[in-house]
Amino acid sequence: MNNKGAITTEWIKWLLNIFVIIVVIMFVFAVALSFLRERFETHDIEVFTLSRVFFYSENCLALSNDNRIIPGIIDLDKLTVDNLLSCYSKEGLGYTVSVTDLDNNEIKFVNPKFSINYYLPVCSALKEYRCSKNKYYILYKNNNKIVSGFLNLEVISLE
Repeated sequence: MNNKGAITTEWIKWLLNIFVIIVVIMFVFAVALSFLRERFETHDIEVFTLSRVFFYSENCLALSNDNRIIPGIIDLDKLTVDNLLSCYSKEGLGYTVSVTDLDNNEIKFVNPKFSINYYLPVCSALKEYRCSKNKYYILYKNNNKIVSGFLNLEVISLE
């Protein structure tokens, strides 16, 4: 009888261990599946990165004098389609840039020809795209004068 009771106890321990292992595997699988289905919003981070590249990079729009970068001041001569295309481009991201004076009179407008930019006028109706319009107070160089104004950045990204 003792031998039979020992076999039953070992059998119960073995089944209990299998049950615990199965529960742990199911839990890990459920967590992994929910993590893989999660969508991460990166649009706001991309817009922030894009604006910082424009304001602080000598290769983009930041004013530079005597091998010195003056961050936060935009050089309007650098605001060209070719310069913006070489400055920042990413698959699934499009943008337009305009500079206005303090009275909202447009000084310069540039639209790099990304294929995604064609959706900017109607992007609020398209659910797979995320759009934003940001307005930054800036200083810009125009005719060798530093003038206050706004940089308007309209960004569209594919979700």
